[in-house]
Amino acid sequence: MQEATSAQASKLSRRTEPFANRETLTEIAWFLTFLSWVPIITGTSSHPILGWLGLSDGSNYLLAEHRSVFIDPLGLYAVCTVVMVTLAWTLRSKVFALATVPLAISCFLFLFSDNSAADFRHLPLYYAYVALCTAMSLLFVGFGRILSPSFLVFTALLFADATMYSITEVYWMASLPADAPWPGEPFTVLGQVLNGYAPSFGKAAVFVFAVALMRLLFMAYRDNRTMAKALGPKRVWEIFKPTVLLWWPVLAVFGVMTILYSLLADRAEHALMCQLEPDFVLEVEILTSSGTEIEQRCLPRGDATLESTLQTYLDAQYAQMEDQLNQAIDQAVRGTNDATANAPDAIVGRIDESTSGRLPGTRHKRCGVDIIVCPIANGLRSMANSSYQKSRTAAIRDLDQELNDLAAEFEGDVEGYENAARALVTSRLERAKRATQTANNGAFAIYRFASYLLLLYSGIILLKTFLMVFARVLFDPAGKHSLSAPFTDGPTKPGQGTLKVKKTEILVRKDVRDDRYYVYRSVQISGPKKARSFVLGFRFLITRLLSRRFSFLHVPGKRTARTDHSVKLNVEAPNQLIEWTLKPGERVFFRFPDLVGFSETVTFGRLVSMSVTTLYFGRIFHYYAKGPGTLYFKTKAKPVTSAERSGNRPFDPALLVAWTAPIRFFVDAKLDIRNTFLSSYNLCWDKSGHYLRDTSPTREGGTTTGIIRFIKHFLLPI
Repeated sequence: MQEATSAQASKLSRRTEPFANRETLTEIAWFLTFLSWVPIITGTSSHPILGWLGLSDGSNYLLAEHRSVFIDPLGLYAVCTVVMVTLAWTLRSKVFALATVPLAISCFLFLFSDNSAADFRHLPLYYAYVALCTAMSLLFVGFGRILSPSFLVFTALLFADATMYSITEVYWMASLPADAPWPGEPFTVLGQVLNGYAPSFGKAAVFVFAVALMRLLFMAYRDNRTMAKALGPKRVWEIFKPTVLLWWPVLAVFGVMTILYSLLADRAEHALMCQLEPDFVLEVEILTSSGTEIEQRCLPRGDATLESTLQTYLDAQYAQMEDQLNQAIDQAVRGTNDATANAPDAIVGRIDESTSGRLPGTRHKRCGVDIIVCPIANGLRSMANSSYQKSRTAAIRDLDQELNDLAAEFEGDVEGYENAARALVTSRLERAKRATQTANNGAFAIYRFASYLLLLYSGIILLKTFLMVFARVLFDPAGKHSLSAPFTDGPTKPGQGTLKVKKTEILVRKDVRDDRYYVYRSVQISGPKKARSFVLGFRFLITRLLSRRFSFLHVPGKRTARTDHSVKLNVEAPNQLIEWTLKPGERVFFRFPDLVGFSETVTFGRLVSMSVTTLYFGRIFHYYAKGPGTLYFKTKAKPVTSAERSGNRPFDPALLVAWTAPIRFFVDAKLDIRNTFLSSYNLCWDKSGHYLRDTSPTREGGTTTGIIRFIKHFLLPI
């Protein structure tokens, strides 16, 4: 929740001077904190296409580092460190004071970012940097916001750079001739100030997913801690036992699906291992050239892994490539009159012809009805082949340029050129093999880490379903405890507004406080000129787009005498309009599809909660309007308010249109395993707060099932 987040932020430090916008400064400080994580998230890790980065000395970047100015420590992170120190002092924040340390260490990444020049004496600095970045990520989970502008901008920047990097890579590999040098480094935003910067969708997705999951875990603890203390250990245990008896089938399904997918993934890896056995693949490569077919066979499972099997094959492949290159050097040098002039082109041409453009055994298979094992195996094939192709392409391009340089250096010296060419080929193939191995290890690490994240995501769903069942037991009106709790924390009596049902027409009168209105175009407006307004900007963008509430029509409240006439809002029966006037500080929760208008003075917010008092709705995002001001809602049929006699009757939660923050509900559900899984529930008003609901049986947006609808999340291949 945005207001709750502001309260958390206030714990970081005292109020700043009036001239400073505290929220803006906080967002800038968090963004600088995220920048200190960039070397870990987007380091090249001995990226196979080292030639793109202009590393002619053969160095391999483990971490991205800033491009220095004058001396090595001066650069992007030096500037960020100075700014962060200023912000930490201005905000009086201990959290941001700690964030200056990893930023300061980032100025010295050049000491250990290059594994060819790294010194073991710098390892403590490296481990301190990683530990501090981890600590700051945990502090962000506790004090920051996933949907904050700083995190959204940083995430968008990562994915934009990854997109530009990938597009450039594909374009160069497809359009440039084999003997053409790389135009330079692929263009990215942060790549202009960082060396060794290689963003990827995989790393960015894993980073965002991990932070989001940690945030959800923290929210589950934070939002239920107060209630757990109020209930006490004894009552929590009394509610916990029947909850487990109703919920355990979800855990059983989760366990079965986890074991099943683990077995299927192991089968997919073993199927790919069958195609990567070194001797067999080399034999196939030789025999297929003459049209001979050979029966497929594979390695025994044993202790071998797909990574080790792949690397064993790649070692053999590079050994074979080295032999072919040496033969090419012999033939090129001895078959040309002017070896130092014509040999480079002949050698590179022979290399290009004699080495496979695709890693043998990694062609995609048609999956057919196999929608689980086959896609996993194809994904592994793509990762293995991509690493091989990049290394092969980089090796050929580097050799072409370097062999020409040798030709100029050893002009006329055939023996010297031959020896130098052999040494060059050996060193470059060794570098390409090392880069391929590192890239493969990184790709498989992302694959397995993503699997663990999906497993953790399923664990979050497990926790969510458990809390939903816990709420059914805790808030059961006929249960042993028969408890109810406010929907969310906040002032219990902020001042109660008025809720009026206007049927099919509302007359908007002049009002000193509400001098402007914004009305959705599904409501007929008679009186003012039509004027489209994007009053909410990009706030809650996805939800508003899905509910078609991106723009509203502007209705001026103040009118001149010449055009002074009433403004009416009309809907067609059986739809009805409801006017809800909010007192200052009063909060009303609602669904955007039901909102058709509001006054200018109303402010909007989002509640993100993992509390049992909100999870019985089945979602963690809720939207609210805060007074003073006026809201207009539209129902599909006759509305019912809590003030009416029928307001005490149980109703389906899908019918709920709007409700106040301190409202209390009982959850009336059939407490057995079958209905917990398959059936929905009813809400019973506890005569605290106020609500508005619809009576249409065709109303959208509700659920007619129990927690079985969450089982689909366990079908992810993990």
